[in-house]
Amino acid sequence: MFKKYHYSLLLCFFIFLVSCKPYSKEAYLKQYSEFIETISRENDTYTDDDWVRKDKKFKQFNEDWYNEFETELSFSEKLTITKFKAKYTFYRYMP
Repeated sequence: MFKKYHYSLLLCFFIFLVSCKPYSKEAYLKQYSEFIETISRENDTYTDDDWVRKDKKFKQFNEDWYNEFETELSFSEKLTITKFKAKYTFYRYMP
């Protein structure tokens, strides 16, 4: 019984980890777009702690995941990512 529970728990944890990371360039762009849309709708309600979490996610989009898909991105897609960065910076630091 315990082994069955243990394996189920590990499986759920693995699925959670995999679901957070984009698995393709298209998924990366879609998740990044959704992240920016959420920021634009909810930024005025964020606390300092919320922004710390958002900053970490923003860093993942711009470093870890960008580096993973950079060679697959077209010039137009790279411009879109630049736009996402500008929007995030605007919402993050606007008065």
